[in-house]
Amino acid sequence: MAFTIDAGSADIKLVVDRAKADTTAGERSVFFHLTNGFDLATVEGLGAEPRPAFSADGRVKVALGGANALANAKFGFVQLAKMHFGQAFYAGRISREGSIAVMFQNAMPAKLLLDSLDDRTPFTRQAPQFQLFGNEIRCETSDHPALKVPRELRNSGRNVKNFLFHVIDNREFWSVLTAIEPGGKRHFLHHFHWQVSYNVVFNWVGGKPTPASNRSRFTLHGKAKGGPTDADLQGLLTSPVGPQFNVAAAEAMLKAFLGARGPNRTENDRWFNNVPVTFFT
Repeated sequence: MAFTIDAGSADIKLVVDRAKADTTAGERSVFFHLTNGFDLATVEGLGAEPRPAFSADGRVKVALGGANALANAKFGFVQLAKMHFGQAFYAGRISREGSIAVMFQNAMPAKLLLDSLDDRTPFTRQAPQFQLFGNEIRCETSDHPALKVPRELRNSGRNVKNFLFHVIDNREFWSVLTAIEPGGKRHFLHHFHWQVSYNVVFNWVGGKPTPASNRSRFTLHGKAKGGPTDADLQGLLTSPVGPQFNVAAAEAMLKAFLGARGPNRTENDRWFNNVPVTFFT
């Protein structure tokens, strides 16, 4: 190796102050987002992704053995994502108009996946993933895990519209500042661990979904030197290959929301037991 990494110098600076889990109803969909970087007109009107809600700046010092010491070396953030829950529930205006449960978590190929894209694997950013300032490597990452679900679904058994009642979407993330030597050896230098949980119950008032209970949370569990030690993460960390989380999640949503009845979607001829009589007014 034509360079030496000072692993003890590795650190990550997080900027998360304005990120807060919340929900916004649009004309056709209901969005679950981290507030900072979300604009309804841009996301629903133009079909764009929300801007980053938070960012992280990773740094580590290196000793270089020559002018081209970093040739073919890679530094960046490798991110893993785990979907714990992904469910959406709908109900009719009255109990006999039925209910629908959509379990898009069931359509995921695996619970834990690499959170990258094919044009930048295994990192969260496209090249160049890092910059050299003197003897210090600097890498950046940012994110905004958001969810979009339809306001209404048709209950084919009752042949009527059902309306969004409850969404639970719980995802856990590990963002790992990583160095990869030209020969492929990996160094996990520093990481932060975080979680996004959207959990909102709706009532429909005047034809619009209104949150009756919002227990959504954006949680930063902390950061630490080295990589995460969780046993179930090690295989994917050392061999970060697809399928990619975002692509898999989008495909799972389509399969569950648009697919037939089965393990991903059930339709009922009555309300769920926890739908209140005040659900639709």
